[in-house]
Amino acid sequence: MSGVPPADGENLPDQAPFQVRLGPGTGPGQTVVTVTGDVDMHSAGWLRDALTEAGQLPGCRVVLDLAGVEFMASAGVHVLLEVAGQFEQAGGALVLVAPRPMVARVLSLTRADELIPTAASVDEALTG
Repeated sequence: MSGVPPADGENLPDQAPFQVRLGPGTGPGQTVVTVTGDVDMHSAGWLRDALTEAGQLPGCRVVLDLAGVEFMASAGVHVLLEVAGQFEQAGGALVLVAPRPMVARVLSLTRADELIPTAASVDEALTG
């Protein structure tokens, strides 16, 4: 999938039930990305685009709110690991927030949860 991620606060057009919203964090160099729906091979490109957009500035902390994600396929895990590595190389970070049990299980089975920090809330991720 290609295309430009939506502007701050907008949802992806015609992509229901998958939606991504970009929003500012509480400080400079922070962005909150909120995802709703399943992250699979059909939506992983949109997720990659949104995270890349959010983390454009070197040293940026991108908080990915997964509370609205009920399912994540291996394509989604691959995107998270790829983008987290890119952010780390640029002095930034990707922090995952509130993955639901099924998503947390996938992250655990793939050991992605050992490579990407996770927080219980957006506030915790922004201050942590």
